[in-house]
Formats: sequence, C-alpha cells, structure tokens
Amino acid sequence: MFIGSYAGEDSNGKQNITIGTQAGRYNDGNNNVFIGLNSGRNSNGGSNIFLGSDSGRESFYLMQMVMCL
Repeated sequence: MFIGSYAGEDSNGKQNITIGTQAGRYNDGNNNVFIGLNSGRNSNGGSNIFLGSDSGRESFYLMQMVMCL
C-alpha cells in the first residue's frame, strides 16, 4: 500500500506499507512499514518499522529493526 507523492516509486519490495512523501521509494526489502517523509527511502532490509522523517533512509541489510526519529 502506498500513500503519498512518490511513495513506493521504483520499489521492488513486497508486502510493504508506505505512508508519506517518497516513503519507501527505491525500496527492495519485504514486509516493512515506512511512515514519514523519506522514511525507508532507498533501503533494502526486511521486516522493519521506520517512523518519522528520514528514518531508515539509505539503510541496507537491516532485519527486524524499529527506528523512530
């Protein structure tokens, strides 16, 4: 599910929830929740929850992480 401008654009991940402008954009991970501007942008880990602007942005290989900013 993608809500927000460019949310999930060019994403190859599956079963992700993205809410916010560019949240989850360029994401390749699965089973993630991204909430906030640029949250999880350009990330590729799986089973993560990122809350807040730029949380988890440019993160790689994180598994089962909760990050709040």
